[in-house]
Amino acid sequence: YAFLDMTSAAFDLTDRGVKGRAAPGPVDAFGYADRGVYRPGETAHLTMLVRDAESRATTTPVTLIVTRPDGVEHKRVLLADQGLGGRTHALTLGGGAMTGTWRAKAYTDPKADPIASVSFLVEDFVPERMDMTLEAATPALTPADAGAVKLAGRYLYGPPAANLAIEGDIVVRAAKGGLAAFPGYRFGRGDEKVATVRKPLEDLTETDANGGARVAINLPALEKTAVPLEADVILRLRETNGRTIERSLVMPVDLKQNRIGIKPGFADDQAKEGGDATFDVVMVDGSGKAVAAKGLKWELVRLEQRWQWFNRDGSYTYDVQTLSRRAATGSIDTTGAEPARINARLEWGRYRLDVKSADGAVLSNMTFNAGYFADEAAESPEMLDLALDKPSYKTGDVAKLKVSSRFAGRALVTVLSGSLKTFKEVDVQAGGGDISLDVTTDWGAGAYATVTLFRPLDGTAKRMPGRAIGLRWLPVDQDARTLKVAIDAPQRVKPGESVKVPVRLAGLAAGEEARVTLAATDVGILNLTRFEAPKPEGWFYGQRKLGLDIRDYYSRLIDGMKADKGRLRSGGDGAPDGSNLSAKGTPPVEKTLALFSGIVKVDANGVAEVPLDLPDFNGAVRLSAVAWSRDKVGSTSKDMTVRDALALSVSGPRFLTLGDTARLAVDLHNVEGPASDYKVAVTLNPAEGLTGSAL
Repeated sequence: YAFLDMTSAAFDLTDRGVKGRAAPGPVDAFGYADRGVYRPGETAHLTMLVRDAESRATTTPVTLIVTRPDGVEHKRVLLADQGLGGRTHALTLGGGAMTGTWRAKAYTDPKADPIASVSFLVEDFVPERMDMTLEAATPALTPADAGAVKLAGRYLYGPPAANLAIEGDIVVRAAKGGLAAFPGYRFGRGDEKVATVRKPLEDLTETDANGGARVAINLPALEKTAVPLEADVILRLRETNGRTIERSLVMPVDLKQNRIGIKPGFADDQAKEGGDATFDVVMVDGSGKAVAAKGLKWELVRLEQRWQWFNRDGSYTYDVQTLSRRAATGSIDTTGAEPARINARLEWGRYRLDVKSADGAVLSNMTFNAGYFADEAAESPEMLDLALDKPSYKTGDVAKLKVSSRFAGRALVTVLSGSLKTFKEVDVQAGGGDISLDVTTDWGAGAYATVTLFRPLDGTAKRMPGRAIGLRWLPVDQDARTLKVAIDAPQRVKPGESVKVPVRLAGLAAGEEARVTLAATDVGILNLTRFEAPKPEGWFYGQRKLGLDIRDYYSRLIDGMKADKGRLRSGGDGAPDGSNLSAKGTPPVEKTLALFSGIVKVDANGVAEVPLDLPDFNGAVRLSAVAWSRDKVGSTSKDMTVRDALALSVSGPRFLTLGDTARLAVDLHNVEGPASDYKVAVTLNPAEGLTGSAL
């Protein structure tokens, strides 16, 4: 008997391309709200598209359960089909609704897991009235000279954000990539931890008459390091009422120092076992150019780990010790025009390559594996490289899966899409080969192809049995099931107008029914939560997580050759926490522009006309349309400007108490009216205790 521990963690294959949402069950759903944040007293429009496992509309009733930020159930409602699998619910939020993150989940069985969920904020908020773009004016930030960023601000209804104050901060941290001029090279010590440094930007200017500014960026004091750095430049533009909008820009940091770059001749820090590994080495001077350097010293160190087991309080545990042993050493010269090359023959194990200048002042290193070596990547098998012959496939195609392998062996090939679709065994020669897979209708939106390659124990070579796993997502072309949606809205309209917005669908068959929803929302509200227009096609047809677990007991194989077992690695699937607005209190009295059509039937020509009654409002409105038929979905969005020729806005303080004196800011923008002198009349209501004068 062979026993497999099902309580142990399955392989973490996120480093091999497993991503996306969880694989659905027999009933799937896509849920969306018309925006990301609401005030107490407003109405949240929640829509659910319910489909079966093949993404076809189903009339299965669903239960919508809405919970407050404290986790208490607020409302439960049964949603019946309102047309081709679509359902919408208008959730009225009371004036005293709890602020924070609300959640709405749809269930086919309230005792089971939800099939869809939507989260939104309930907060006291003021919509943004401006937008801002940032552009780097200098290629990099240096300690000696100030860098610069070009800022362009404008009001959402068109005019420039002129004569407004600018604030900002700079955050310096280790760069996610290397140097742009030397792709693939590693600089600095691989184990060096670079502390993040944050500093406010000082002596910033105001925007000019065109809403632009050139902002000087000075680096804070930084420790000397050869590790590439980058700076997150965060700038805020302050409105006349004191409100700010914030945008950020990432810029490289150049410390103007010499550094050594190492470029391995293999991918993913995984060198070939029993062969020659190559490394290209360059010396980069303070100006960022490759220069000649003589007498660079390199040393290859083999890292060996030892486990000391001991008994503590009746249970066994261990300490890990890492021992280093010199494997090879040498000296190289770089010419500046061409990198120097290091060749080293590797046995199985873990290594570190150190390269330093002749005087020892400049050092870079990197760690890598030769063959499969289990340390922090334990419980995750050696990576097998796979490639596809096409970006996507149609049902009936034959997919060619190219396997690149450093050793020959027997491979198990499986196709997984919610369940095991097919499997077979093939022989793979050293260097790899091609594997053919038939694309069938049961793949749905796509499937994962996995190749597990095995090789036996080799006692003469003192080599443990090995296996390597490669995995690729094979997408199935869904163009025939995607509706092309177009919104024929005017580019600009006036406040207070009633307009009809035609939504046109392409891709419907003759006589095929369809439905749409249209949301018209102030862009200033959407920018608060970085709300993105709903895209059901990405949900139903996009890549999904691997719906099955893969396990084996290779890591349990112990013999005299000291197979290493490492620490468990997990993660990669958790959704990041969204930022939450923290303001609480009485909602402002000014109304927001947020209109929702509900579910609208499309006529025989594939057109749905949605009437919109616009309020008195100056700004930008985003029109977001979602369309669906029995087995097709689609979406689109378009911005529309709403403004008068003479746009007026009023801003006041957010908080007042009895006896306070307030100053109201009146902004008047002559966007496209005649040049003239204009007067603004301000009327105060003495019955409400308001007295004062206009300045």
